[in-house]
Amino acid sequence: MNHSYHPIHSPKLQPELHRPWYNYREYKPSRRLESHVASFWTMDFQPVTEEDQWHRIIPDGCVDIIINLLSLTSRKSTHVLGLTTRSEVLHFSEARSIFGIRIYSESARALLKFPLSAFMKHHVFLEEVWGLNGLYWVEAILTAKTTSDIIEIVEHNLCKMLTDSNIHTPSLVYQSMQHMYAYKGNLTVTNLADKVNFSERHHLLNVQDTNLLW
Repeated sequence: MNHSYHPIHSPKLQPELHRPWYNYREYKPSRRLESHVASFWTMDFQPVTEEDQWHRIIPDGCVDIIINLLSLTSRKSTHVLGLTTRSEVLHFSEARSIFGIRIYSESARALLKFPLSAFMKHHVFLEEVWGLNGLYWVEAILTAKTTSDIIEIVEHNLCKMLTDSNIHTPSLVYQSMQHMYAYKGNLTVTNLADKVNFSERHHLLNVQDTNLLW
């Protein structure tokens, strides 16, 4: 099922950042994953001039798994970047090659097995989330030859995780997220509570409780 929300990121909004030595691309997931994954993305940078390259991360309501493709080892080469509340600007002076998986927040719990609150304030290495399976998974990605090969590995593993997962998004959270997407976030708590037939106080308490589980 296609998702109603498709985040747009700074390289697409700021074409002046495009340089021959800085390349950002996004790839659509398969139909099986399109309701869970917003996109796969790559960012490559080569320091061919003395000028630093900067890359802005915009809060978009998604969670990213970020893989350093230049890492010599799978350990501590991949981390989870949780929900952010403000823009962050990254400055690059050394070569970078990154593969990212942008996951919709309502699907992150089923894939990451931890509540979103665990990823709010700091980067969490993937092996802390998935253990040895995470290390094996990243090792396969680091030895892949092409981006297409990486996407095939990622899609196979994510589909398997969704099949094996017994964690489902609570209906209240799912309904609330769909309304927030439809209104592009321009929705008060009172209006949102009306949409899902909950009192504002009841809705706030449920959302707070769900965040702890989610």
